[in-house]
Amino acid sequence: MTGIKIYRILTFILLPIEVLMGLLALLMLVMSLGNIGALLPVFMISCTVIYIFSSFRFLNSGIEQQKPLKASLKQWIKVNGYVSTAFAMMMILQLTTLLFRPEILEEMFTQVMAMQSKMKGQKVPPQFFKNVITGMIYGMLTYALILLVHTIMSFRFVQHYQHLFDEE
Repeated sequence: MTGIKIYRILTFILLPIEVLMGLLALLMLVMSLGNIGALLPVFMISCTVIYIFSSFRFLNSGIEQQKPLKASLKQWIKVNGYVSTAFAMMMILQLTTLLFRPEILEEMFTQVMAMQSKMKGQKVPPQFFKNVITGMIYGMLTYALILLVHTIMSFRFVQHYQHLFDEE
């Protein structure tokens, strides 16, 4: 039962993030229509959004209310869960690389400060900018870890609650 409580908590943490990610995916889709290479991140984010809402339905209707579910919901969870797992692992790899290689971040800060010096108006202090970027990296890393744990738990619960999915 504690596994279901943790799963429920993780689901409710991910739901509002996925609403924002869904809006981001729509914006990215419009921007990437002219650039085919930019469609892969849109696809991965969209699959993550679909996965979270499918797993929420599985949690709410299947696990908690013990209602029978369509077999297609299980397929939606599995397929989009695989893509979500790949997305989370890619994010973890990229973000830990940024954290363990501070020279990459320093180069980025240098470039941003050079661009800012050319602009007119009020300037952002470099330390504030570094703190914001570092905070974003830690926030995104936390999100990726929660998503990875959630997908692993989903796969286990889908297997454990196999009887809820009617075979068509």
